[in-house]
Amino acid sequence: SVDMDETVRIIRGAGGVAILAHWWTVKDTLTPDILRAILTNKRLDGVEISSHHADPKGGGDAVVLRNIARETGCIVTIGADAHKAEDFETFAKNPLVRETPGIVESIINRVHPSLQWTNFQ
Repeated sequence: SVDMDETVRIIRGAGGVAILAHWWTVKDTLTPDILRAILTNKRLDGVEISSHHADPKGGGDAVVLRNIARETGCIVTIGADAHKAEDFETFAKNPLVRETPGIVESIINRVHPSLQWTNFQ
């Protein structure tokens, strides 16, 4: 069993930002109310609101997650999670894709994570 708080502590200790991706895989146990509480209490830094795997049109779960993010002020990301050309094609059709430019820069400016292992220096 993996302890989320310990994992987040390690991520932050390494200068990283803890974002919950693929909420759709755990939403039966990590309900919107539980996720809202976790984000409100700063136990995570943000949430991926959409990816090509789940909610590729940016409705349904993306709306729920965007509302939670707005309420909690957490970081919002939109995942490409592309492993093959078709994944990029699906991602490009997601109406939320137009929101992706500048996300990384805004996270850097907001959280000031370590840039030791990135090309954003």
